Amino acid sequence: NVIRYNTFQDNPKGQLVFRTGNKNTAYGNFFIRSGGIRVKEGQHHMIYNNYFEGESDSLYPALRLMNFKLNQKSNVGLPLDDIKIAHNTFYETNPLELGAAGMNPPTHVIFSNNIFVKSKGFLFNDYNEENVFQNNLFWGDANTGRKYKESEMAKKNPLLALNEDKIYALTAGSPAINQAYDKATLMLDNEEVKDDDPMMLLDIDGQQRDDMKDIGCDEFSKTSKTNRPLHKKNTGPAYLNN
Repeated sequence: NVIRYNTFQDNPKGQLVFRTGNKNTAYGNFFIRSGGIRVKEGQHHMIYNNYFEGESDSLYPALRLMNFKLNQKSNVGLPLDDIKIAHNTFYETNPLELGAAGMNPPTHVIFSNNIFVKSKGFLFNDYNEENVFQNNLFWGDANTGRKYKESEMAKKNPLLALNEDKIYALTAGSPAINQAYDKATLMLDNEEVKDDDPMMLLDIDGQQRDDMKDIGCDEFSKTSKTNRPLHKKNTGPAYLNN
């Protein structure tokens, strides 16, 4: 399953859920004051180029990696393994749950080239020592669960500001610009989808990433955009919008 180019806004009681399957992909989506992504079971899931903003009333996490136990009777459900989470931006969201509570913590989970901004509270819950962090940026006073090496999670202000689409994007001089580690996470190429962009040549706006990619979902660029947050003025029948 590929879920892309959607906007989940002010939808606190809903989540995007990966379950009963492998190689599910979510990219290019906007989650604004809404329940985020819950990864229940399976292997080889990919979550990249997504934007998460704002705490939702439901307290659903921006991302939840579940500690899931196989149902021995139905043989349904496999513990999480090989989960790639790259080039996302998490701005003042509910804490991410990393799946340590239980008998089957997720394994081979990689967080790479993500931006996390959180001013207070906890950045993560159910901390999982099995997770690998590579080349992420964090800014704020939230509790991150443990100390990170500079190469794992550097504490630097990414200099995000609201853009014309009312999302927090990179501004000039950001330490995220041209600083992505391009080989940190290689996505699987879904052969059933010809334009799924596993090399992340585009950012969430549909803008071309250059040879030196930026950290987070946004590439600092002045080129035209093909993907924006959806709202009443740019969706639906034309007659409703004059």
